[in-house]
Amino acid sequence: MNTEETKNALTTLTTEAQNLFNSIAGRLTITSISLDNGTYDSTKLGNIYTLGYGVVINVNANNSYKIVAEGEETRDATTEDTESIVMDFLDGETSLGTLTFRGKPGEGKYTPAATTSGTFDVFGDYESTSWAKAWSGNSITDIPTKVKVTVKYNDGRIVEQNKDLPEDFDITPFYVEALNRTETVEDMSRAIINLESVAENNYKFTNLSRDDKEEVAKMVFDERNEAEGIKDIPNTAGKFFNENKLDASYVIGKVNGHITARENFINAVNGVVIANEAPNSISAMIDVLAGEDTLIPEFAKLSAADQAEKAELVLNALRALNADGEKFETIAQIREAAGL
Repeated sequence: MNTEETKNALTTLTTEAQNLFNSIAGRLTITSISLDNGTYDSTKLGNIYTLGYGVVINVNANNSYKIVAEGEETRDATTEDTESIVMDFLDGETSLGTLTFRGKPGEGKYTPAATTSGTFDVFGDYESTSWAKAWSGNSITDIPTKVKVTVKYNDGRIVEQNKDLPEDFDITPFYVEALNRTETVEDMSRAIINLESVAENNYKFTNLSRDDKEEVAKMVFDERNEAEGIKDIPNTAGKFFNENKLDASYVIGKVNGHITARENFINAVNGVVIANEAPNSISAMIDVLAGEDTLIPEFAKLSAADQAEKAELVLNALRALNADGEKFETIAQIREAAGL
């Protein structure tokens, strides 16, 4: 074989090897990654809520893997012709969790096909019959940037594919659920700031002072605790949902509503006529403190005599503040002045 023949033979071998490599690598495709955010009728638990990442893959995307069984016609390979399938949810190169396929005949929900899908649920109630889940993240707001799928086929080939989360993947429901899980007012305050940071918002809460944040967060915390959740769906009571969805715009609307209500109430208290000569100052203050927009609901439960006494205390404190060019800035100051 001369030099030219040798060169041509090597070129042919290289091309064949590359074609074989491409054929094997082309077996696996990650078709899509999508947000799961809503109710789901599960096989084991009935209606539940799911929040997480839905991944669809095809283990024989190019139809290059053929199965020839004795006495049977050649067929295209399916998930049944794999030894293992693992989905790894990565933040950079750090694994936040995995789904491992366990859909073998006779074990759980399984239909042999080239295409299959898995859901990595972080809400916590969904238990797949086809996938075993392992979570290693620290928080529900640990968001993967990509998914790596590794498939080992029955012929010994191992194929790996990576796919980034879509640019328009909505991560805000995870921050809403983090807010829903807060157990203290301080944690609620931090969760609202975190939610504003990932939602298209004007950072209205973030820009409040520490004292203002605490009061608004308490208002949001109390309302959330009273939320009914989704009817007949477990683990949703005491959480914010909008039309059975975790909805960032809805929650931010709640926060902004409380900010406005608080500002209006404090302004109303500061706006009461406080001149010593005004005979209606006390009754005017009572109207504000016991009115339907009050943010001191226990005041309305007092007797008329006690209301008058407390209202005068607030008026006196307001006069003293005004004398120094100041006014009430927080509900806590008003409560303190009233002795509540």
